[in-house]
Amino acid sequence: MAETGELQKLHQKCDELASKVDTAYLKSMDLLNRTELQMNQAENDIYDDLRSSHEDLSGLAMHGESLGENDCHITADNYA
Repeated sequence: MAETGELQKLHQKCDELASKVDTAYLKSMDLLNRTELQMNQAENDIYDDLRSSHEDLSGLAMHGESLGENDCHITADNYA
């Protein structure tokens, strides 16, 4: 394959495919990140409405309020 140039073509195709995979992965992760941010904002809107209309719910945690606190735990704790 090396003598005919097929090996070089195969390596080039593998590089192209790896580049496409990397690009698709980054686009997917970006989309997931934006979706998570939108969900967190929507939850914060709901929590804010609940906090303002029910005194006993004033302890609801908001996304982004606490450094180091995992947002998935905020949602679970609030539902509990």
